[in-house]
Amino acid sequence: MNLNYFVLLIFTVFASSVMVSSATRYTKTVALERSLRLRHFWNKGNEERGIASTASEKIKSWFTSSSEIPMDVLVRWVKKKKSPQDVLTRLGLGNAGQDLFQKPHFKTWVTYMSMLDNNNANVAMVSALKTQYRFTDEVLSDMIIAAKKVPSSEDVATKL
Repeated sequence: MNLNYFVLLIFTVFASSVMVSSATRYTKTVALERSLRLRHFWNKGNEERGIASTASEKIKSWFTSSSEIPMDVLVRWVKKKKSPQDVLTRLGLGNAGQDLFQKPHFKTWVTYMSMLDNNNANVAMVSALKTQYRFTDEVLSDMIIAAKKVPSSEDVATKL
């Protein structure tokens, strides 16, 4: 009987040492560049701390008047390289949806986009609208066709 206990003790010690050694052998390590975020992508203004820029722009839009935006403000935004989505939110167009072309500040946004990227303003505007509102090509083209029929938005829709 004592021999049975002795064999059981040796088997238990052997089995536990095998499990411990196999558990320590296969540990996964996190890559250094992921944990420290050293990649160039993380240095391009994608700060994760603080207030999100769209939230701060929305708060700022509550306190600004809804009248015409002066040209010096647009120039300042271009110098700061504000994103098109932030400017849409600041102008109160963040939730405009398919009525976007009829809003009075849409022409101001078009002017800002032309100042920001004069060579590819139309391409930048279409991609920003697709990003902000998640419009498909069909919905965006229907909006442009409808905006061409309205005299106040005809010139902007023709450019797009």
